This record gives sequence, C-alpha cells and structure tokens, in this order.
Amino acid sequence: MSLFRVLIFILFAGSITFAQQIYFCKSVSPDGRPVEANTNWQIKSGTPITIFLDYKKPVNSSMVYMFIDRMVGGNFEAYDSKAIPSGKETGRVLYAYPFSESGNYSVYFINNSGVRMALANVTVKITEKPAEEKPAPENQAYRSPFSTNIVFCEKVTGNKPVNVKKSVSIKNGASITVFIKSDEAFNTNMLIVHIYKRKSNTLEDLLQTKKFKTQANWSNTYFKYKFDSPGEYKFSVYDEFENLIKSESILVTQ
Repeated sequence: MSLFRVLIFILFAGSITFAQQIYFCKSVSPDGRPVEANTNWQIKSGTPITIFLDYKKPVNSSMVYMFIDRMVGGNFEAYDSKAIPSGKETGRVLYAYPFSESGNYSVYFINNSGVRMALANVTVKITEKPAEEKPAPENQAYRSPFSTNIVFCEKVTGNKPVNVKKSVSIKNGASITVFIKSDEAFNTNMLIVHIYKRKSNTLEDLLQTKKFKTQANWSNTYFKYKFDSPGEYKFSVYDEFENLIKSESILVTQ
C-alpha cells in the first residue's frame, strides 16, 4: 500500500487501527501466523491466494463482507465480493481467493453494520492461463450483470422511469428514485445496495447499506434516496450472496 493511500485511508476511515491487518499468503499456521505473506504474486490462473484478515480482537459480527476492487484506467472499480462467516472469537477471517486476471487489486472488509474493518492492496501477475476455458452452463443461477440497469429518475409509473436524471442538485432537494430493472428475473430473495461517495480518484467511502426483500421472479424494483451533500455517489447492487449485479454512479451538485 502506498504512503499516499495509507494517509488518505486514515483520514476517511478513522475507526481502523494499525493492529488490524490483511495478509495475502499461502496459508495460515495453527497459531494464527500468515505463511509466506506477500503483496506481489506470480501465479497460474485460478491458483488461490489466502486472504487473511487478522483483526486482533473479537469480531462483533456474524458475517463479514470482503470486497475486491481492480485497477482499471487509473481507478479502482468493483470486481468481486464475498460474504464470509466471521471468526467472532479469534478475530481471524480467512478466504482462499482464486485470482484469474493480472492486475492491481484493493481488498477490504466491512462488518454487518457497514463499518470498514481493514484495507490492503496486492499485485497479481498471471503466468499461465488454463488450457481450455469451459463455457458457462446454460442454467446459471444468476444472470449476467449486463442484463440489469440502474436508472435514476423522479419517479416510477407503470414500471417505467419518469424524468430520468444524470445528476441532481442540492438546491432542488437532491431526492431521487433508484429504479433497478432487469431483462430477466432477479433470482434472489434479497437485493443488497451499498452506497458509496467518492473521496478521491482511487478511494470511495461506504456511506450506507440498504437491504430490500424481493421475490425470485421479480425483474424490477425501486426505492427513494435523498442526498445531503454534493459529490459523486455510486450505487452497487448485489444479490443475497453478495454477487455483484450492477453498479451505477450519479453526480450531486450544489
């Protein structure tokens, strides 16, 4: 992690202390020590790297959520996420993640309350790709994210957005309707929406997490949201297993 990113992260995530740390390692010893930890890896595609959160104290959360962002065009963009049962007593969370693409990654964890617990960066270089890529099965449990749209609008009438907006202003109330529409059924009993506000070119601050009950055969839903300050906001929608469905941003002006 660069010194600049460390300083920025401390400014906007004061609840994190230096005691908490994320390691990228081959494994974890029985006494809780990372084995062969490194922040630069050369691996074959699909080789798992153990992502080890050593929180140093009990985790007051039944589940923690791991988010992986990948550097694209100079900015970190949402790449993947996982919901992981927490080590409530030990404060240790482990996940063997099979990286398949070269790149610079930012990994962070949040708890059930949406509090960010720790963040670290890792560089992965894929030295050998699989000999054959297997096609995805036709009966996938979850559809492609590209079949879903997030539309910001004034209201929804007859399952259609009215007065679509690319930006809103504080002086006009800064209230919008977020319309989530898919060409296929959601195939999930819950939608999880993480709302971020951009703090810099590479860092976003998680402001709020909303959960909405759905039915598997639904293909659209919507909710209202009111902004309290100018900035660029991102809405990331996940299914009940924290698989990313779609992300979309909107600008809020004075």
